Amino acid sequence: MDTSSPAAMPPEANTTCDYRVLLLAPTRRDREVTLELLQRANISSVSCEGTLSLATEIEGGVGAILMTDAAFSDPHIVQLLAALSGQPPWSEVPIVLLCRISPPSLVAARAVDSLRNVTILERPTSSRTLISSVQAALRARARQYQLREQFDALRASEAALRDSESQFRNMANSIPQLAWMAHADGYIHWYNRRWYEYTGATLQETEGWGWQRAHDPQYLPKVLERWQASIDTGIPFDMEFPLRGADGQFRMFLTRVVPLNGEEGQVVQWFGTNTDMEEAKQTEVRLRTTEAALRDADHRKDLFLATLAHELRNPLAPIRTAAQILGSRRLAPDQLQWAQNVIQRQVGRMALLLDDLLDIARITQGKLELKIERVKLTEVVDSAVEEVRPLLESKNHQLTVTLPSEDLTLNVDPLRLSQILSNLLTNAAKYTDPAGHINLSGGVQNGTLCLSVKDDGIGIAPKALTRIFEMFSQIDGASARSEGGLGIGLALVKGLLDLHGGTIDARSDGLGRGSEFIVRLQLTAATSAEASSTHVDAPPVACGRRVMVADDNKDAADALAMLLELGGHEVRVAHRGRAALELAQTFRPDVAIIDIGMPDLSGYEVAKELRRESWGTSICLIALTGWGQDDDRQRAKDAGFDRHMTKPVEAWALEELLSNGNVR
Repeated sequence: MDTSSPAAMPPEANTTCDYRVLLLAPTRRDREVTLELLQRANISSVSCEGTLSLATEIEGGVGAILMTDAAFSDPHIVQLLAALSGQPPWSEVPIVLLCRISPPSLVAARAVDSLRNVTILERPTSSRTLISSVQAALRARARQYQLREQFDALRASEAALRDSESQFRNMANSIPQLAWMAHADGYIHWYNRRWYEYTGATLQETEGWGWQRAHDPQYLPKVLERWQASIDTGIPFDMEFPLRGADGQFRMFLTRVVPLNGEEGQVVQWFGTNTDMEEAKQTEVRLRTTEAALRDADHRKDLFLATLAHELRNPLAPIRTAAQILGSRRLAPDQLQWAQNVIQRQVGRMALLLDDLLDIARITQGKLELKIERVKLTEVVDSAVEEVRPLLESKNHQLTVTLPSEDLTLNVDPLRLSQILSNLLTNAAKYTDPAGHINLSGGVQNGTLCLSVKDDGIGIAPKALTRIFEMFSQIDGASARSEGGLGIGLALVKGLLDLHGGTIDARSDGLGRGSEFIVRLQLTAATSAEASSTHVDAPPVACGRRVMVADDNKDAADALAMLLELGGHEVRVAHRGRAALELAQTFRPDVAIIDIGMPDLSGYEVAKELRRESWGTSICLIALTGWGQDDDRQRAKDAGFDRHMTKPVEAWALEELLSNGNVR
């Protein structure tokens, strides 16, 4: 080894077993020199006497392995390779392997080929290169640990949901009523134990619409008419009619069916009970308990979705980095603008992800709506590349981006178009061997924007090209490289392009010869002046206004106030509902931006109190809240609000509202 002095390294000490470097050096001198280098770089390390010792140490935790090709002559190399191949799915232990220039032996070559995450350095190498490679390996290991935490949290959430569903079924089986559940179209797919005991029927006999066999033929036509009306309108079903028991006798039952609604108010399931009227009085309390339990089960489902949303933390990395950059005192104007753009873009991406989770029923039913904006092509491409960059770097791919020289402005949903490009780039990175080449290029032909993502990866067989955009389509023989996924990425890309009025084509000369995906979008006329006029960072201000901001989230309130003051408005802030009423008495604002969920007085109560004042009738009241359903908007209107805006609010939208001559 070349033991020349390494460059000064930043303090990155990690003393936990998860981040220690296991060292296997060929000689005592190499071991002593390397341990000293690692210690000077604040890298925790453990020296191993041989490959068997190294394999044993891996069980105690490892951040990376530093070894030479001399280890492949050790008779215990098989145990080391077995320990590495036996890692859990999330773990690929980084290995920094120092090899001599001369060709390796056949055994060594085969062993190297079996390693999944190896960085090869030629011996001798400089200390600087060695330490840099080890630090890069430790950073890669840290990302693996983050992935492990996300997997563990997801598994825990899934287990909690399964437990919740099991508890619900056990609870429904314990009630005295006959109970059942149906899909939104009325197809009954589940009955509780009491139903089977009373009717003597099986699920196969009564599933779907087979329940009619238990009804009195004289009542059945009216039952079907009323039930179909509830299915069509979503209103609850409430009716009395007889049901035949296993003994052939009819008993009168009160049947009540309630819809279980999704986030958008659409019916997802129906839950029905048949109550024996002779026992109605005795079972009324139990029925109420059951209904409360159903609401609690639905609430737990919502909590599960919220927890899952918090696990989608990918956008947090660039936000955190940009926030740290903003704290620098030596920040250049272009760097400040870059950091602001990153935060705005990633916050928008997180908001979209959360909306998608909450609206999952709407999406699966093909009701996805695009949010069309005027945006520069370069901004969309930068966002997509930023999303995929960690994967590209981890596989040492070379990405080339070639775009038209003119400043193209598109009329698209920027987050969805960025998602299209990032999906294509991700596929290219996954299905291309390390150190591959990926090219993202664009051009305009006859008023059509053509974007191409081309790689030199594993390619696509001709027969697969015809079905590659189908849902759950997978390329034969590529599953080992896919790194997870259900095969919906390209189908989603095609669906999003269909919504944009665009198309996508796949090309490949065959297996092993790379692939190319070509996106085509129709351009609309847009000048640079038009593009700049829609820039959200500098909205026009018609005149300054007196604005009161009321929000119990101090950071949110103060940040919004600062933004408004930069826009030329006079702003006052209150952090409680009662404080807002007192402030309004003296400040007399033109506009009041009020959060709904304040602890002492809600935003609704504050709005009603302001409207009772003679001077409060002319104030423009804006509800700023995280609740954005139709009934939330109606409730705000009933309380006296003029406008309802959902968090996070876009700066340009708020400023545009305040800039109008009559904000009401």
